[in-house]
Order: sequence, then C-alpha cells, then structure tokens
Amino acid sequence: MRRQFTTIARLSVAASIAAAVTAACSGNSGANVAVVPTDQGSGDSTPPQLLDSSLQGRPDAKGPTRLPDASLADAGGSDSSALSDGGCRSPNALLSPSDSRWCAVDTLVAQSLAAPASLPGLSFEVFTTDANGLLELQYSRSLGTLKPASGGAAQTASPTLAVATASAGKYLTGITVLRAKSILAGTSAAFDLNTTVSTLGCSGLPADRQTISLYETMHQTAGVDENDAPCLGDASFTLEQCACAILTSSIKYPPHGTRFAYGANNFALSAAIANHALAAGSPSRTFQQVANELQTTLGVPSAEFAFPPPNQWGAGYRISGRGYAQYLGLAAPGPGAGKHNGVQLVAPADLADMSLPFGGSVTTSYSPFVAGGGQDFRYGAGSWVQCTAPWTTPTSWPAVGSAITLSLDYATCPVRIQHSLGAQGFLPWVRFPSASGRGHIAVLATQNTAMGRVSVNSLQVFQMIEPILGEILP
Repeated sequence: MRRQFTTIARLSVAASIAAAVTAACSGNSGANVAVVPTDQGSGDSTPPQLLDSSLQGRPDAKGPTRLPDASLADAGGSDSSALSDGGCRSPNALLSPSDSRWCAVDTLVAQSLAAPASLPGLSFEVFTTDANGLLELQYSRSLGTLKPASGGAAQTASPTLAVATASAGKYLTGITVLRAKSILAGTSAAFDLNTTVSTLGCSGLPADRQTISLYETMHQTAGVDENDAPCLGDASFTLEQCACAILTSSIKYPPHGTRFAYGANNFALSAAIANHALAAGSPSRTFQQVANELQTTLGVPSAEFAFPPPNQWGAGYRISGRGYAQYLGLAAPGPGAGKHNGVQLVAPADLADMSLPFGGSVTTSYSPFVAGGGQDFRYGAGSWVQCTAPWTTPTSWPAVGSAITLSLDYATCPVRIQHSLGAQGFLPWVRFPSASGRGHIAVLATQNTAMGRVSVNSLQVFQMIEPILGEILP
C-alpha cells in the first residue's frame, strides 16, 4: 500500500527566534505562543545510558551517561529558576542545563501536544557524537502517551518504548545495505552502488531491466511502482523471488534512472542485491543475518526492536526512539562518521552517497511531499535530504502550507538536513555541522494510528525546534 502524507507542512522563513526564546525563558508564553499543556513526566525513571551495556562504566565512553546536577534530576519539566544571566535552567538538557535556550525547546516540546500540532504523545531526544561514534545525550523529554508497537493500551511515552515507524524504516534498511557493503569490501563477493539486478538471475527479465543498479534502487529512481508489490510481507517468497517479481510486474516508470517514485519496492530490491552478494561471501550470510548482527552491535535491546514482515524492507520496523538513535548516529558527520564504539561499521564515502540527492536529470513521478501539496524534496541513498537557507523559529505555530525556500546546490548548502519521516509521524533527522560546529541528530518518536496527518504535525515540530537546536549545537 502506498503511504501518502495527506498534507505536508512547508517550512516558514518568517519571524525571529528571539521572541520564542525570550518567552520560554521568562516563563511568559506571550500572545503569540500557544498554552503549554501540563507536563506528564518523562515516563522513564532510569538514567540515560548507552544501549550497549558493555560500555557502561568505561572512562572513555562519552555516551549518554552524564546527568544534570542532583537539583535538576527529576527531568519532568522546566525549572525556570533564575541564573546570574537572568535565564533559566532546563532539567531535560543533560549536558548543558545552564544554556537557557533549552528552555525554549522545553516550551515547544510541551506545546507539541496542544493544537495545532496535537501529537498524542512523544519522546524527543537530541544527541551529538564523539570521535568514536558514541552518542552523547544532550536533551531528553517524553510527554503524553503512545500506543506501543506490541499492541494493547496506550502507555506513558518514553525513549525506550518501541513504536511503529512506517517509512522511517527506509533509513534503517539503507544503513544495513551499506553495512553489508563494508563487510564484503575487498573480497571476491564485494558489491557497490553500481552493482545491477542482473546478479539476481531473474528468468526472462528484459535486457533494459537487467541494468537497474543499486544506486537507482537506493535513490528510488529504478522506475518501479510506488504501490507495494504483492510479495511484500508474503513469507512464501524468498527475498530474491520477490525482487524478481517486482522487476517482472512492477516496473511503472521506464527507463530506469529518469523518474523518482517513492515506495517500499525499491528497498526489497536493494536488500535482495545485498543478500545475493552476502550469500557468495565467506562465511556466507543473509541480509537478515547482517541486520541481526547490526542490531546486536549497536546494542538495541530486543524489547525495543522488531524487524518488518518478510521482504518488506521499506517500512514496518518497530523501534524505540533511543534505539533508532543508535542507527542514526552512524550517519552523523565528523570523525565518528560510520563508527560505533570506535569500530568502522560503514564507510564515510557511502554515508556521503546517502546524504546526497540523486544525480542526473530526474523527474518526480511520485513523492508523498508533492502529492500532499508540499515541495519537491530530494532523496539520498535511503533518506530524504534537504538543503535550505537558515530559517528562524516563528513567534507562533505556523499554519500548514507556509513556505521555505529550498536551495538544491548541495555543494554550497548553508543548512543540510537528512531525515526519514514516517507516515505515522516518527521523525529522525541529522543536522550537518556548520564550519565551526559539530551538528546533531534528533529523534522525535511519536505514533498515530491514522496515516498521514500526524506526519504533518511532526514537521511542524521540526520547523519550530530545529532553528534553536541549530544555534545550540550548530
């Protein structure tokens, strides 16, 4: 099934960040700021910790192990007690609580549960990464309730509650394909983005389809139908059989390499290409085995994670916000790019491919952003990529449909964002660093049972908060 964001919020370049920060830090919401709902607590009483338990207590582990001072340890809301500079302290800012700009983030996160964003609940965390690729938890706040991925009644939102991610799972598959590529690099089974589907040996496939490449499937320019092929989720098909079925029956936009169509079929093809190469390696592996190994290496607990149905590698993961952050940390630029605990899991050059849009002359045939009335954003190798001029936080929450000017010159891009928005609102993103900064990653873990609308609301939250994060962690 095609997942469409029914209306897409486009970002505003109007107004100033100063009013939002001043209002938040003074404790006065102001005429243009919505009423802040009652803080419902973090929902997670345990201290933030590295998910890889083997790193606990290590003196060189700069992961999310540092807490604010004891007076701020409750982390349930904003403490606006005065500082010498007249600002406020945020108990949710774990490494720099005295930076009063976090209070503006507190205000906006809380407002996300009120109209117009009206999220049902959320867990929002912001990280930086060190040179070893370890996460440094900068900010953490959870509010409201969310339906757990396992089903049942809604639970108090927390960073460790697994929720449905919908299309946010495309990044998880993309980074796993790149991990498989790194495993086989330098061996006789090696593959790269130029590897074609001809390696799958699909019977009777026309010559023009044999040359569809991994670059095209990862960038979603392979010409395949945006609607899910019947074999996605069908365990009676092997991954290669499903890929061949897609190549035989689901080509909608020939010739390949000329049209962008966003959908899950491309990721079944990408996983199949990697799976075929892994089978020829020594030792022989499957794509699923590499995915399992990566989950273990990143230390994401099984209770916080579930893989998608068979062959459905383009959507359907269920994961906690903090678990997703471990995967997202691999994409963070800098000396730790592609590393976890000092081990290079993904090559930086491959991450560059992931963060850059498709090349050549490509026409958009289907994009959920365009279909929803938004702009024609570009796609990297497994995630959306945006290049924008700097924008400032509006003094009030924007209406859906406000505009941002996009610059598609990625060589000189002033603000680069890489994200993987899911139709139920799960929104992880990477902010690439400024010339003198480190950048940051953020995960807005939220979920609604209705597809489409909540993804709009998540973009509104992103629009409001990211300019402030860009000042704190440029």
